[in-house]
Amino acid sequence: MDKPPQPAAQQPRSVRFSMRSLLLVVLVVALVCGNLASLLRLRSAETELAQLRGEVGYLGEHAADRIVAVRLAAEQPLLWRLRVRVPKTGRYRLAYSAIWPADTAQPEWFSAVPLQPGESVVTVQIAPDPRDDQWKMSVLARHATGSRRMASTLAEPLTIVFRGSHEVLRAGIGTTATAVGPEQSIRLIEDRWMVGEGAQLLYGAAPPDQDQPGVYLELQPDTAPL
Repeated sequence: MDKPPQPAAQQPRSVRFSMRSLLLVVLVVALVCGNLASLLRLRSAETELAQLRGEVGYLGEHAADRIVAVRLAAEQPLLWRLRVRVPKTGRYRLAYSAIWPADTAQPEWFSAVPLQPGESVVTVQIAPDPRDDQWKMSVLARHATGSRRMASTLAEPLTIVFRGSHEVLRAGIGTTATAVGPEQSIRLIEDRWMVGEGAQLLYGAAPPDQDQPGVYLELQPDTAPL
């Protein structure tokens, strides 16, 4: 009796790639690698841009009639730097002081530096004047058209405070731009030196009934006496 014919064993199919399929795979891999490299470059550029903005002071996009200010990095002690922008219309000034008298609503302004329209880089420094060795508080506003500077000699008690080592309670604006209307003021710097009983401020106590030394700088409309 004849045996029924056995089915032929199936051979495993070999995977074959055509030239078109190979080119398609290579194209997809190249696109993925290209997009990944672009993403890495974009993130690196964004990091560098953020760092650059922090160094030079990015004022952001605001209407031309707004007052805008931002604090810059300052690595030296007793030195503060800011970038400000004021409208082209109106008059503005930088009022400064190193003392806030007890039981008063604001610092006792020593003087003020007028601001020119547009952007200015402001430097505040407390240091001895090499011309007469007197400790002074100076404010310099650099503008594209020129610079304006004002300095005031500090009383001996204030000189002793700034030459010493004390805790500082910092306020004012930060490294993110602050914008207000053209009729408003901005307290740019409000750094209080905690001396004696004033140090209780750090622990949430009520402000002491004494003069408060510190660094105070305010951008104001120049429409009234200091």
